[in-house]
Amino acid sequence: MKEAMRLHPEVAYPLERYVPPEGARVCGVALPGGTNVSITAPVVHLDKTVYDEDAAVFRPERWLEAEPERLKLMERSFLAFAAGARTCIGKNISILEMGKFIPRILRHFDLEWAADHPEWRTEAVWIWQQSAS
Repeated sequence: MKEAMRLHPEVAYPLERYVPPEGARVCGVALPGGTNVSITAPVVHLDKTVYDEDAAVFRPERWLEAEPERLKLMERSFLAFAAGARTCIGKNISILEMGKFIPRILRHFDLEWAADHPEWRTEAVWIWQQSAS
């Protein structure tokens, strides 16, 4: 589930914050107070320094094979539900639902790709929308 959410995070808009009035250093760069800084999950989730050279590839086993330090970095960089004080309030129930629903569907149905092309098509508006058409 994590690998799927990493490659297809729901939220496409930037996670914005403002630098405090006294300013701050971010990644060695001095930023004046009031500066709007942001990141987006889709960009962070494709960072090769975090998720390895094959970051754009769906490879669920990366979460099982990672060394402890790499796994910690991957966990800290996983923003499918945002992070910190603004973490999605529905995160835990969502994970619970996916953990129950997905195995049940796979157990009771034979699924196959029905589109005439091999990949999802995605469009980012406020959320990432996947479609097979």
